[in-house]
Amino acid sequence: VTKLAPANGTSLKKDDITLRWEYADNNHARYKVYLGQSEENMSVVKENIDGATDFTPTTLESGITYYWRVDVNNAFYTTEDQNVWSFTTLALGNVQGSVFNGDFNISGAVLKLKNGDQTIAETTSVGTGNYAFNDVPVGNYTMTISSDGFEDYIINNVGVEANNTTTINVYMP
Repeated sequence: VTKLAPANGTSLKKDDITLRWEYADNNHARYKVYLGQSEENMSVVKENIDGATDFTPTTLESGITYYWRVDVNNAFYTTEDQNVWSFTTLALGNVQGSVFNGDFNISGAVLKLKNGDQTIAETTSVGTGNYAFNDVPVGNYTMTISSDGFEDYIINNVGVEANNTTTINVYMP
């Protein structure tokens, strides 16, 4: 069995993971997919997959390293895959809030989460002034806010925690 994706040791969003492999003699092959949080404690998560060479796990958690392997069974033999691969699901969180000035909400404000000069995420406030950054990697960021008619605004030390939502309401002077 040759594993194709995700690359061994890679980190991805949990919803972006599909296990893919290939087998030289796919004729009448049936597969068992093993997945777990340690090499010694993997369970069958899918079996008797006739000819299919991919599987999308649906119960992954953020911030966890998973291990996986695929065994092959056909009419002539069973092969246990000795090569266990791993991937890590990114620890993610959210940032939300509203942008306003006095008694009115600001629609169309452009908000960016930055790590140094690198923009990690960008969004625009809607008619109610609300905004949301979803599925942001855990970390500490700078948020920049710009809107026509207002001076640009910067908020430092915006913390994103795993599986949590940080709420920051922004008053634009």
